[in-house]
Amino acid sequence: FCLTLLFIFWLAIPTAKATTLYVSDTTLEANLRTGTKTDNRIIGLLRPGTRLTIVREMGGWAEVSLEDGRTGWILKRYLSERPPWRETAQKLGTENEQFQSQLSQIESQRRELVQRHAELKGQMDSQQQALQGVRREYEDLTTSSSNYLNLKMDYEKLQTESRQNKAKLDEL
Repeated sequence: FCLTLLFIFWLAIPTAKATTLYVSDTTLEANLRTGTKTDNRIIGLLRPGTRLTIVREMGGWAEVSLEDGRTGWILKRYLSERPPWRETAQKLGTENEQFQSQLSQIESQRRELVQRHAELKGQMDSQQQALQGVRREYEDLTTSSSNYLNLKMDYEKLQTESRQNKAKLDEL
């Protein structure tokens, strides 16, 4: 009874740990067999990068399930946790192309922004020059207006004096 429970427990553990692995890049092809011995019949040849799921392990062998539904045994040394280099290189190549595209778009936007910055800087410089001109005109106007007010007061004073002198002259 204890042995039966131990056997059931042993069978339950590998099925709970179903792991996705790949046929390693280190081999040209790996044999998928009907059992755990090299004299068991070969039921398939697996190319590097073939994705499979471990059902259970025994000794140096792993019972695997393929994506097409086939099951069989393969030597564990032909399995790898990482995707094949070719698949990784293709993925990285695709990512690189996307990044290159993004980089060219960003570079184009940067050139446009640099050009716009130069235009805005030119506008700002011309507006600052115009502002300096307006400030000079304002200062001239302020100076002129104070001179005008002084002249006006002098004129009014002279007019008053002239009337007074005219009145004295008429008296004399």
